[in-house]
Amino acid sequence: MLWTSDEIKSYIVPHYLNSSMFFGNISGKICKLDLDSGKIQFEEKFAGVFTRSRFSLFISNNKAYLTSKKKTLLVDQQTGASSEAENLAGYAEHHITTACGVGMDQISNITAISGHGSGDGTMVATGGLGDGG
Repeated sequence: MLWTSDEIKSYIVPHYLNSSMFFGNISGKICKLDLDSGKIQFEEKFAGVFTRSRFSLFISNNKAYLTSKKKTLLVDQQTGASSEAENLAGYAEHHITTACGVGMDQISNITAISGHGSGDGTMVATGGLGDGG
C-alpha cells in the first residue's frame, strides 16, 4: 500500500491529471490530492454557497475546469484559485454528453499498486477485494 488517508470525507467522483486527483468535497470546495503522497494540496472555494452545487468538474487538455450552464472556470493547478474561461461560457449546456459516477464514495474503494516488476510503470486500481480495476 502506498498511503491511506482519512482527510477525504465526502462523496466524490475523482478526476485524474498527471500525479494528482481533483474532486469536490462535502463543503463544495475544489480539492487537489497528490497521488504520490496522499496529501491534500488545496481546498479552495470557487463560487457562492448556493451556486457551487451547479458546477461540474472536468479535465480537458491537461487543465481542470468547473462548468455550469452559465460559465466555466479554469482551476489553477498550484493554488486552486479559479478564473472565468470566457471562451467556454455555456459549454455545459451544449457539449457535455456523458458523465461518470455512481453516487458512492469512490475514493474509499481505490487501492493503487505500483508495477515494479515489469518496469513499465503500470498502475493497477482495484476495489480492494481483488476484483481487478
